[in-house]
Amino acid sequence: MPLAPSEFSVNWVSPPLEAEAWERLQQLPEEANRDADRVYLGPIVTDAQVAALSIVREGGGLDWHCHLYRRPAADPPPEIVRETERLGGAAGLRRQIALSWSEGAPPRASYRLTAQLPQGEWECPTLPSVPVTSDPIRHLDPTAAVEQIGYRLLDGPIGLQEVTIVYLHKEATYMVRCEATGVVAVQENLVWPYPTDVLNLVAGTFFRQRHG
Repeated sequence: MPLAPSEFSVNWVSPPLEAEAWERLQQLPEEANRDADRVYLGPIVTDAQVAALSIVREGGGLDWHCHLYRRPAADPPPEIVRETERLGGAAGLRRQIALSWSEGAPPRASYRLTAQLPQGEWECPTLPSVPVTSDPIRHLDPTAAVEQIGYRLLDGPIGLQEVTIVYLHKEATYMVRCEATGVVAVQENLVWPYPTDVLNLVAGTFFRQRHG
């Protein structure tokens, strides 16, 4: 089963909507939360995630931001359940996202994602590691360990641009953060395949899964 991010955000821009479409979008938030140039929808819960969407009218276009994180084990608060029902659940939020490419191909977006890989299940040959002999940290502590690495990719596969891996020694967990650029693609139940593709590419490159 492929790894899924614990949290990710998607940011993209689109041309302005027609006046009637924007007015309909503005009517979706509860009246107390309506704004002339900003629409905020959610958070809502799906089977696996909590999701929220904001749209800001700025500079002759629209800035879209969708934030999602893994659904907690505890039952969602009543206000989130009500918001989910009011907006039509995952299908309702997906319909609003699709407005950003109602004409033409889906836009490209910036993705930021985070995942935690327990050391008991995953091995990272790169971390933790011993600093090289020329590393200045050896002047402070010759027994220091390297527990974080970061890369900026200039021509990365599938739009991958940045990778950061932090070994959290107290938690015995690896924190993985990635930035990438890909198209806005969201499936039923607000499933976004691209962040999962990015995470599994990085995990397959830097980690080995333990089998026990």
